[in-house]
Amino acid sequence: MTKFSELRQRLSALRTEGTALLDKADKEADGVLTAEEVSRMEAIKTEAADLETQIEAAATELETEAGKVASEFERGVAAGWAGALATVEICAVANVSAARVLGFVKDKKSADDVRKAVLSERADSPEISGRHSNANADKPASWAKAVAKANARIK
Repeated sequence: MTKFSELRQRLSALRTEGTALLDKADKEADGVLTAEEVSRMEAIKTEAADLETQIEAAATELETEAGKVASEFERGVAAGWAGALATVEICAVANVSAARVLGFVKDKKSADDVRKAVLSERADSPEISGRHSNANADKPASWAKAVAKANARIK
């Protein structure tokens, strides 16, 4: 149970006790309290006033904490959105498929992780590594052969 709840519960118990004392006096003594009951009522009033002050302080503390949680949540959402946006931008520049982009976003990959993955894939691609498929087998392997072939056509 939270401090706020405990204070409110204690205040409620004091009010119930005070009401019971007054009801008893109404039934048994035409609404007149005994000296002991008057003393207890004064103690209840004093303690209730103190509890109300404590409850106000606890409520303020709870509101402050709730504000901190809300701002942390908003910051987290903003950071998540910024991360997803960075992922989409990196993937758009690298011409990555939408399915892969969605996978990166769902996996909550950081922009650095996405950048590394995309660069790694690009480094292994035939266009960059020089490993060509059989479709390129009939093309000249070197610049000299290409020049020689072009010169042969001109003659």
